[in-house]
Amino acid sequence: MGKRKDLSEFDKDQIVMTGKVSEYTRMELHSCRTVRVTMLTPVHRQKSQQWTREHQNWRQYDALGNVLL
Repeated sequence: MGKRKDLSEFDKDQIVMTGKVSEYTRMELHSCRTVRVTMLTPVHRQKSQQWTREHQNWRQYDALGNVLL
């Protein structure tokens, strides 16, 4: 029938689509939502940088440093 569908074909597609949405809802597959998190403070950043500086050579002191995985 070309590019346009008659009403009956459109209805069939809608019924199939509605069934899929219901199926996904039953499986608890919902859309993703953003999680609210607190912003990092300057203290967090400072502690993170301090930890990074203290552990930058951690492989030198690692007991498994010579093990090939």
